[in-house]
Amino acid sequence: DTHADTHHVALITDYGKRLGDRKFLAVGSGYRQIAAYLTRFGPVTAVGIEGTGSYGAELARVLAEHGFIIREVNRPNRAERRLRG
Repeated sequence: DTHADTHHVALITDYGKRLGDRKFLAVGSGYRQIAAYLTRFGPVTAVGIEGTGSYGAELARVLAEHGFIIREVNRPNRAERRLRG
């Protein structure tokens, strides 16, 4: 989940099991910390990033340079989410 000042990273398995999550600063050192954190639990198949054209653009670039496969993740419709609680 990308924002102007921080990025929230969640690690999940291919089966949806949550391995961990953590918040990082949206700066160069934070991007490098994210790259290290992603491999903490083993090999990474792909990284889904919300907002690769805006807040997540630099993160996507840095992670791609580190050899990660990047996938754009569309943000869910906010109005629809709120209707479901």
